[in-house]
Parts: sequence; structure tokens; C-alpha cells
Amino acid sequence: MDFEVLIKEMESVMMPELQRRADALRDDKRFTDVRVVSRRHAQVIHTIGLSCHPVAALSSSDQYSIGINIMGHGGLSMRGFVTWSEPYQSAPVKTAAGKVSGRRNLGGYTIQEGVTRPFDFQPGETVEDFVRLLPTLYDAFDRGVERGHPPGAFRKLWNRAS
Repeated sequence: MDFEVLIKEMESVMMPELQRRADALRDDKRFTDVRVVSRRHAQVIHTIGLSCHPVAALSSSDQYSIGINIMGHGGLSMRGFVTWSEPYQSAPVKTAAGKVSGRRNLGGYTIQEGVTRPFDFQPGETVEDFVRLLPTLYDAFDRGVERGHPPGAFRKLWNRAS
């Protein structure tokens, strides 16, 4: 199978389902900035997914998302993720003289709500073999939407801040 053909097939499977969830999230006052995307990141990496901003989040850059990465390097592979995240930010580290000597990461996190196994196409496997993994991914996303915040210990931090 060709990389471009795989992208088109996965778009036809996922986009209607993601759009249905996006429409529901737009009616849910706990989430804003709802986006459904199909985006090329590099020549051999493509993502199809949905992201939104949880209103109760600590930062305006926090997001909740579901998506799959399609990779076409050394063969075709895919993997799905459901994550709560805030981008890591890089800040300069300066010497006493004020010269930048390096960079360090500030803040940021990624918490997985759900993930599929890595799916490397083997002889005889089809898109349908990966599609069978999607219901579990959708269920993980729906659990997070119902809860409205990340699972576990990180939730306590959110609760204290809100």
C-alpha cells in the first residue's frame, strides 16, 4: 500500500467519527477551541485527529486530543493516542555575563489517556486490521470527555487550581 493511499483511507474512516465528536464538544461548555485536522508534519509523517481546550485547564495552551500518526519511513506504520497535554517550552540559560549557554525545558506535560499498539503493516494486513483498534481509542477519549480532566494524581493539581 502507498503512503498517500493509506492517508486517504484513514481519513475516510476517521473524519466522520471525529467530526461527530467535535460537534458534541462544541455544545459542551467544558471545552473550547475544538479542531479536527488532517495534517502532514513531514514528508513521511501525517496526523489525523481532534483537539480541544479544556476550560478547567491551568493554562490556555493545555489541550485534550485524539489522533493517529501515519508514518511512511521504512515501511508503513500507524499508532493512535489520546492525550492531555501542554507544550513544553524552551528557555535560554544564561551565564553570569548574560551569554546564552544552552536551553532548558519549562513546564509542559503529556498524560496518555489511551494508546493503540504500534501497527506495522505485515504481509496480508489491511487498513481494516488497524481500524479494529479504533473503538478502544474512541472509548478512552470519551471517558476523558466525560470526566473533563486528566486521570490520576495530576487531576488533584487541576482541582486545587480551579
